[in-house]
Amino acid sequence: MPEFFEFKRNDPYVVRHLSGGEITGVRRWQSDRLTYQFSFHTQHEAGWPCYLSEQNGPGRNLPKINLKVPTNPPALLQGDSVRDNAIGADFRDVIIANVALFQKLASAYYEGTEQAPVQTPGWVVAYPCTLDRSNTRIVYVKLPLRAAPIPEAFWANFSRFARKPKCPMHKNSECMGDPKLKQIQYNEFVKVTNRFDDNGEVTAA
Repeated sequence: MPEFFEFKRNDPYVVRHLSGGEITGVRRWQSDRLTYQFSFHTQHEAGWPCYLSEQNGPGRNLPKINLKVPTNPPALLQGDSVRDNAIGADFRDVIIANVALFQKLASAYYEGTEQAPVQTPGWVVAYPCTLDRSNTRIVYVKLPLRAAPIPEAFWANFSRFARKPKCPMHKNSECMGDPKLKQIQYNEFVKVTNRFDDNGEVTAA
C-alpha cells in the first residue's frame, strides 16, 4: 500500500520512524502555507523514490526524488509534472535539507522495516500515591506523541487542565500526588503495571 505523509513534527509516519533527537534536529520542515504530501509506493521502479503528491495533481508520472542513491544535490525527476512551482521548490528544498532523514523514512517503507518493532522514545507523567509508604504505587500516563519534541513546555501548559488517574489501590484520584515527567520507550509502556490506558494519553478534565 502507498504511504502518504506530511513532513511535520506531529505526522504519525514521521514520529513512528524518527527519534526524538532526529525530530529536534530537523533543518527544515514542510511549509504550513503549502498543501501537499510526500509519498512512497512501489510501481516497478528502482531505488527509493519519494513522490510529490499535490491536490489535483497528476495520477501518474509524479515528480519524485530517488533517495537510495541520490545525486548531490538530490535531483527532482519528472519536474514537468509539478502543478505549483512553490510546492515543487518546497518539496525539493525540504528533502535536500534533511536527506539522511528521508533516506531513513524511505528505507522503512521500501526495505520492509515498517513492520519491524521500532523503539519510539516518548514521555510519561508519573503520579505517586501519597498514602503508599512503600512508594511503589505509581501510575504512569503517556503524553501524546505530539508532545515528544517539547515535553516540558507541553506539560507546563497542559498540566493545569489534566485529569488525574485513579489510584489502583484506593480506586480514586484523591491520593494522587504531584506528577513528574519521565522519558520511556513507548514500546515498553504496555509492560508498565500501573499504566493509565485512557486512549493511551493524558486527557483534560
